Amino acid sequence: MMKKLASRKLWLSLIGFVSAILVIFGVDDITIEQICTLLGALGTLCAYIFAEGYVDAKRQNSDTSPLENAKIEGESTQDAKIEEQNSENL
Repeated sequence: MMKKLASRKLWLSLIGFVSAILVIFGVDDITIEQICTLLGALGTLCAYIFAEGYVDAKRQNSDTSPLENAKIEGESTQDAKIEEQNSENL
């Protein structure tokens, strides 16, 4: 369910549906634009929240090194290698 809420296809379909309904009922263009912008922002926020939750859950469920965490999060592996070396030196 959460994965569906983070889907860009879902949010674009919802925006298309809502904008079509608003046009049918004669709502002015500015209002339609504002509502569609609000839905787009809400979709972006949902996707961000679920993506961060996914990354946090993956990190918490596994005892991984900084290098492996960087791969999960899509960060620079070079920075993670430096962080991993620093933690080994402590």
